[in-house]
Amino acid sequence: MIELGPIDFDPRHVTTQRGQLVEDVPGFGIRPADIDTSRHFFGAYGNMETEVSAGWIVRMCQQRGSWESFTSREIEDFYRAGGQRDGFTFNQLVGPQTGFFIAEGYVPVGGGWIVERDGQYHLTTAFVQAAYRSSPTSAIEQRRVSGIKVFRWPEQHVPDSYK
Repeated sequence: MIELGPIDFDPRHVTTQRGQLVEDVPGFGIRPADIDTSRHFFGAYGNMETEVSAGWIVRMCQQRGSWESFTSREIEDFYRAGGQRDGFTFNQLVGPQTGFFIAEGYVPVGGGWIVERDGQYHLTTAFVQAAYRSSPTSAIEQRRVSGIKVFRWPEQHVPDSYK
């Protein structure tokens, strides 16, 4: 069972890095295959366009079978191989962008989910955990941040629709 701690930040909060780099955490428990990329990552990153970009990155990591760092050329090639022609954008995953909020006006939002160093993009634990929380592969094993206990059926009692 993958244990996730509580989210201790507002996804809109601007930061340079959210959590540790995945490659710096030995035995990091979430694999790319543990995330269902057939669904949108609703609410995971605080912005719909950011969530779409995150989906492309997770799909690329699934194809590679790891959370290894990548270059802008690698994600662009993957994006174009998926039939997209407009050019891949990170949409607040790396650096903040300006957002507008009625009560606050224009403010910087996002950033820090992915860290760029020397032309390589490195995923943070917060990036992976946010995608997993939003869209785990198993409906039975969903562990939501709300703290609700998840019912686990004994294998022989799992409804066919959940297998």
